[in-house]
Amino acid sequence: MLRLGRSYSITQPELSKQLRDNKLNALESGNPEVIVTANIGCQTHLDGANRTPVRHWIEIVDEALASGSAMVPGRIARTPENNKNRSRPCNPSSD
Repeated sequence: MLRLGRSYSITQPELSKQLRDNKLNALESGNPEVIVTANIGCQTHLDGANRTPVRHWIEIVDEALASGSAMVPGRIARTPENNKNRSRPCNPSSD
């Protein structure tokens, strides 16, 4: 799997943006309301595109606990870091 580290974003900005957009296109193909990740670097990078909101999973859990809800409504796209068995690859050709 191809990962986009923060230093890569600095040293290769154009390629990094293209890879980020490819990843977002794949994640957004299911029209999620939010993209959830376990990686803060991934969150920052994806959220920088100002497209679908990108949240860390602990934020979702915190909101659910605060509201007393056992479930989180809506469609959620998981980045591969979250659950390798259930998430769609961001860039299948790079796996």
